[in-house]
Parts: sequence; structure tokens; C-alpha cells
Amino acid sequence: MSAWSAENGLVIGQIRIDEKSNEITAIPILLSLLDIEDCVVTIDAMGCQTEIAQNILDGGGDYALALKGNQGNSHEAVVHSKFSEVEKNHGRIETRNVFSIGKLNEIDGFGLEKWPGLKSVTLVKSIREINGKSAAEYR
Repeated sequence: MSAWSAENGLVIGQIRIDEKSNEITAIPILLSLLDIEDCVVTIDAMGCQTEIAQNILDGGGDYALALKGNQGNSHEAVVHSKFSEVEKNHGRIETRNVFSIGKLNEIDGFGLEKWPGLKSVTLVKSIREINGKSAAEYR
């Protein structure tokens, strides 16, 4: 597992994941080796865990975690503001709809209160059309 610095364009940390382990247990170890104070840590959906979010906050950083279907119905809560764009290239049409909410106190019952330091949630719905067939993905 690697930690990548987008600003510097290089790997700033790396650890091996044991065969009997996974990313969820390795991420806190890697985070503990890094100085993340005043940094924004981004992690894909596998690392979208409240304990990992707390580790990042404890290290002085902020987080942007990918939310897919791995967190129950939390993604259904993200419906307050919307932006759309359509991109046509490489023989496909991709429509991205972005939904975001920053007033988390306006929604209840989606489990968002368990996320330490959470300030906003964003959902991206991508619809990709290739040769007349379409598929949607939610992130």
C-alpha cells in the first residue's frame, strides 16, 4: 500500500500488506508513519471507515473518503445541491451528476453523525454510454 503526494508527484510512504490482512488494517499503520498535519488525506471506498477518519483527524489532517454502497444508505442523503456535465470523447458519452450537502444537520437517519469531523458529503453519479449501452456508477 502506498501513500501518494499529489502536490509533489511522488510516493511518500509505503508498507506491505500481510497475506492474512487487508487495506482496512494497513491504512492506520501507514497513516501513523506519515506527518499528515494540515494535509487532506483521500482514500478510496475500501478505506471509508469511521476509525480511519478519526486517525486522520488525530494526526491533524482532514479527510475526503470515497463513499460507495459500503456504508448502508448514507449516500442517499446527498441530494441537496447538484451540478451536471456531459463529456463526449473516445467513442463514449459520460454524464456526471454531482450532488453535495454541507448542512448535515438538515438530514437524519443516514448514519452520517457517526463520522468524526464530517463537514460535507458529495455523491458523483456517472453514466457512461458506449455503443448504445449505458451503465451507471455511484461514488
